[in-house]
Amino acid sequence: MKDIFFKKQNESNSKFKGINFKIICLIILLINGMLCSALFICTLDFESYFKRYSEISNQTADISRASLILQEASDYLTEEARLFVITRDVKHLENYFTEVEVTRRRENAVEMLRENNSLSSAFEYLEKALEESKKLEEEEYYSMRLMVEGLHLLDDESFVCPQQVLDVKLDPRDAELTDDYKQGKAWLVLFSQSYLTNKKIISDNKSHSIFEILQYSNEIYNTNFNKMYNLFVSMKLRIIFLFILTINLFILIALIIRPLHKYNQCIKNEQKLPYSFSKELNLLSLTYNEMYDKIRSSELNLRKKAEHDGLTGLINRSAIKDIISNLSNSDEIISFVLIDVDYFKEINDTYGHLIGDKVLSNVASTLSSTFRNSDYIARIGGDEFCVIMTKCDPDDSKKAELITQKMNLIREKLASEKELPKVTLSIGIAFSNSGYSQSLYENADVALYEVKRNGKDGYKIFEG
Repeated sequence: MKDIFFKKQNESNSKFKGINFKIICLIILLINGMLCSALFICTLDFESYFKRYSEISNQTADISRASLILQEASDYLTEEARLFVITRDVKHLENYFTEVEVTRRRENAVEMLRENNSLSSAFEYLEKALEESKKLEEEEYYSMRLMVEGLHLLDDESFVCPQQVLDVKLDPRDAELTDDYKQGKAWLVLFSQSYLTNKKIISDNKSHSIFEILQYSNEIYNTNFNKMYNLFVSMKLRIIFLFILTINLFILIALIIRPLHKYNQCIKNEQKLPYSFSKELNLLSLTYNEMYDKIRSSELNLRKKAEHDGLTGLINRSAIKDIISNLSNSDEIISFVLIDVDYFKEINDTYGHLIGDKVLSNVASTLSSTFRNSDYIARIGGDEFCVIMTKCDPDDSKKAELITQKMNLIREKLASEKELPKVTLSIGIAFSNSGYSQSLYENADVALYEVKRNGKDGYKIFEG
């Protein structure tokens, strides 16, 4: 059997000529290999440059950041010290010592570079800037001590004077000054030429530190300039080469994708596949088209089995659910009928399941011959049926009259049956002017229950 199959397949292959898809795959593989090789070479060329560039950039950024942080922290201390002597608000004194003892941005900035620093000259300037900033603290402490005594803050029990300020020893001449002169002297200390000169020294050291790292970076960049230039020339040639390969690759891929796109559309539209330039694709078309014919021939049978009850030939519960789902979103005028076969269990027990099946088939046949072809008649359980009548008259009285006629006709047909046991039905009916809803089913079920409660063998229209 297997030999026969392969023989037929080989015969089919021989009928269809075209470009061998394997050759196209090899061409694509070769092009991809060339592309990957070119990209890999570019990666190797750039790797060393970017590593060095990243290293220098990080050093530049770190030292520049540390220099700016140190300058910012030093200026912050100066500002808080001056604000204290000008506004006499101890909040600024607290801010000052929070920076000195807790935040410590100057020390942290320098310490951040101490462990890993390859540019010693820039780092040395940064350390000098920190030393000068520390020297300024002595003048700022002296100014604060003058202000504390001039304001008699030490007499205030709620004021906690920092230990650095308490340790300051005033010059005997400054100690003898009046309170106003002490406050004035405190202001002069922070705005003296000596103080401003020291501030400038801090700024200069910060600038020297940044200058050193920038000069070092420029030297590295200049050293590698020729190498970078050669690299870019090489890159230009590779880009041209990659562009040519890309165009060729695009053409090859287009030759493959185009028929596949057609195949996709054909499959979506449930059509047969056309034949193309490729031998393999032609074989695919042949195989698919044979399957297509077989599937189409059996599709109707499979769908009918899936949607219809095997015994009665009516649509089943699954199919009626789909119909209900569609009607739920419509404004269709509907009559919904629920039907139970009375005493069906006794019929099965008395006459056997074969007769019971014939009874169900007879009920289904009676319903089918009574209702319209446009109505949906379904078996939804063992002895349970339902009917959905669409396109009904909007007048409730006319709908009720039509339903009454059909119910009486069903009862007459069942009563006239002589070969099977006598069968009666309990029927509940409900109407809706806005499509199907759960309440429509519940209303019909309520009406059906009322019929059963009153002795079965009858029908009732729900009256809400």
